[in-house]
Amino acid sequence: MIEGKSFTPTLGQRSASDRSSVWVHRKGWLQRLYTFLLKKVIYPLLLRLEVEGMERIPTEGPAILAMNHISFLDPVLMVSLPERKVVAMAKAENMAHPILGRLSRAFDAFPVRRGEVDRRALRTAMEVLQAGGLLLIAPEGTRSPTGQLQQGRDGLAFIATRARVPIVPVGIDGSDRFKVNIRRLRRTPVRVVFGEPFTLEAEGRADRATLARMTDEVMHRIARLLPPERQGVYRDSLEQPSAPDSPEAGRL
Repeated sequence: MIEGKSFTPTLGQRSASDRSSVWVHRKGWLQRLYTFLLKKVIYPLLLRLEVEGMERIPTEGPAILAMNHISFLDPVLMVSLPERKVVAMAKAENMAHPILGRLSRAFDAFPVRRGEVDRRALRTAMEVLQAGGLLLIAPEGTRSPTGQLQQGRDGLAFIATRARVPIVPVGIDGSDRFKVNIRRLRRTPVRVVFGEPFTLEAEGRADRATLARMTDEVMHRIARLLPPERQGVYRDSLEQPSAPDSPEAGRL
């Protein structure tokens, strides 16, 4: 383990190009308007929102926010709650949605095509981090239909090891009840927990087996932020006696 609180970015110290500077600029007026409406009107009206550990998000430099995904509401929460601008990877189908598409474009989200290696999305993700931005990824790759953690995919570990940036795990609970509760005119309890940032270390390019181990490390850290009934495929391994920390993972 690498203990400590600070992180000196490597990619974020590079001068951003005109094209990539959009990823780190402060929120534009439309983003600020949407953020204000969400925080001051929509969330208090429709949610009983509890947020813990948001101070763990680095105040500057590149980082990845790794969240579990149980509702359409999750990425909306994640781009609006932090003071820093957060850039999300959004499934390509959302861009055509009348509401989610508008929000995605307003918050500078970029599309990713699921079910294939989307090299354009990978390049954009690296560009965000090279510019010193905050990148939001759901490592499960899709929304969980049961509300429980699904098997993580290796894309996040692939990006994190090449960019050499910290990862902040995020556990979200309750947002999947939003549609049911709003039909009953009830506010939905939602809890968002930000965990301690950590890094994935690899000597050279990580092979497939190493990426799989690293992905499990990321998913276990997310699972620890969730109640047991939400931990899904990672619950049994978390209940086993603690093993030594993975040599590939270091906490900041």
